[in-house]
Amino acid sequence: MSLTAKSVYIPLLLHQGGAEIFPSIRRLAAMAGIGVKAAGGGLAQLERLGHITRKANVTRDGNQGYSYTIIDPANANKKENFPVKASIVYAGHWAQLPTIAQALYIAIRANATYDNEAHEDHGNEKLATIGEDFLVRDWEHCEMYASDLCTLAGIARCGFAKASAALVAQGLLEPEYDRKGWRVRLHAEAIIATSEVNALTAKRYPKRERKESVCLRHVGSAV
Repeated sequence: MSLTAKSVYIPLLLHQGGAEIFPSIRRLAAMAGIGVKAAGGGLAQLERLGHITRKANVTRDGNQGYSYTIIDPANANKKENFPVKASIVYAGHWAQLPTIAQALYIAIRANATYDNEAHEDHGNEKLATIGEDFLVRDWEHCEMYASDLCTLAGIARCGFAKASAALVAQGLLEPEYDRKGWRVRLHAEAIIATSEVNALTAKRYPKRERKESVCLRHVGSAV
């Protein structure tokens, strides 16, 4: 799967809520932080790979548009599903990242786990309390080697420094030098209230309810 396909797949999944969804390519491109032509190419590849189906239609403005159906792979299982918080996109972070950083975030997030070491002070407290901490956690921990993450992300090893630096700059990643791993943020606060993403969302969908998170299926094995 190409970097642009991964980039546009995340905001496309945020629109799930019915058999068909109708986001414009311009909207998806703005949310992904890529050009309209690149977004169209990414969507075409997602269709070729069998992740979505598209049907041409005419928008209320008289322009050509598409309706989309998300295909849930028949061989997907729970281990291949992981939550991608909608705030990462709606806060503007996703659009600010280069596509190599977006791909790296997916790879790290897919292979991150609950940080038991950070919560080992619970001792013999009730499991219910630990479960509550799990639900409200801000970070998870990933110990994979950079070369393995690059392979999963589909980026060159030489691009890891640039991609990880972009994620650190957006507050989505923190290196843990003592543990030789990474802390990856699960959600984010708004960084630019008047960003192109938020402005476009407010103009076109002023009353739309936004989901708290989406489940990105099978992308962990498709990167």
